Amino acid sequence: IGCKRKWNEVDEDTVGLEEAYGIVTDAEKWYFLHCKVSNDKGTEFELSKPPVTVNWFGTVEKYRADVKMVLEHILWLLSKMEEAEANMGIGWVNAPKDETR
Repeated sequence: IGCKRKWNEVDEDTVGLEEAYGIVTDAEKWYFLHCKVSNDKGTEFELSKPPVTVNWFGTVEKYRADVKMVLEHILWLLSKMEEAEANMGIGWVNAPKDETR
């Protein structure tokens, strides 16, 4: 269960990733978020502009192209996050293998 902290308080059990990636969407407009933490600049957020837009009511070709673009961005974000976690020695890349499968 979470507890409230002030903006400058650091949680002692945090992993300490220097970068994180995220998605902000309303299902039509898709923004991709990049967050960096550094000692000299603090926390910086960068939001993609313009947003990737999915035209749900357009032609099938346009709709497919829009969805493909969103999925490509998501795959790129996942690869960047995997890199960041691997650099810290955490995440799925460094998880122990399940020997039961």
